[in-house]
Amino acid sequence: MRSSLLIASNERIIMKILIIVALLASFFSCSTEEIEPEILLSTLDGAEYAADMEGEMNARKATHLILQGKGDSINYTYIRAISDSLQTQDSIWRIKYFEALNTLLPELDSVEWRYLGVNAFSYFLHNPNELLDQLNTTAFDNSEFWLRILSLEFNSRVLPEDITINSVINLAHKYCYNCSDDKKESIIEFILALAVYED
Repeated sequence: MRSSLLIASNERIIMKILIIVALLASFFSCSTEEIEPEILLSTLDGAEYAADMEGEMNARKATHLILQGKGDSINYTYIRAISDSLQTQDSIWRIKYFEALNTLLPELDSVEWRYLGVNAFSYFLHNPNELLDQLNTTAFDNSEFWLRILSLEFNSRVLPEDITINSVINLAHKYCYNCSDDKKESIIEFILALAVYED
């Protein structure tokens, strides 16, 4: 009996030693150096993203940062650059720029709103379908802000310069590619809403 207790006791000691050796081996095999995580890049736009983020601050880099929730440190100069970039021919980037501005919109002051209004109104005139889609989806929560900004710019252009509401409607329809009659009617309703909107 004593020999069986001795064997059991030896087995426990051996098990404890094996556990300690395994723990020590795993502890020392872990490197104490921080390893930078591997960046996975999309085959579609991954290299473009990496180039944007490695380069100097510009509208594209600022847009990426804002859309990642890191827009607190973005200078007004780059917010204005994003606003100016609403005029790009690249529809993917136009939408990204709009989304970034939409994210910041409630935090902008009246001077920035006025600056944004000029570019947003031009964006609407040249891409009415796209802007209305954005207002009905991404920007729905801020649609009141956008309506205010766009109406200020609309009224500043229509009232003193003798530009008629019909000429604005015609221009928006001209740039509404492949628009159904319902979409054209939505554009008319939106422009009429801009004309009568009061802050």
